Amino acid sequence: MTSKARSADLHPPYLVPVRAGDSGLSKDGWVKADQIVTIDVTELGERAGRLSPAKIDELDVALRFVLAL
Repeated sequence: MTSKARSADLHPPYLVPVRAGDSGLSKDGWVKADQIVTIDVTELGERAGRLSPAKIDELDVALRFVLAL
C-alpha cells in the first residue's frame, strides 16, 4: 500500500483506493496491485486494517489486470 497521492486525473487500473474510515487505517491510501510480494507469516505484525468484500472485488480486478488474466 501507499498513502502518497496520485494526480487527480490519473486512475491507473492497478491502484485500488482505500479510505481510512472504511479500512481501519489511520489515513487514506491505495493498494498497489502492481507490486506483488510474498512474505513469511512469521514476519507479519498486528493487523493494520481490513478490506471490505467490495474492495476485495476491486483488488481482484486490479490483480487480473496486472497478471493479464
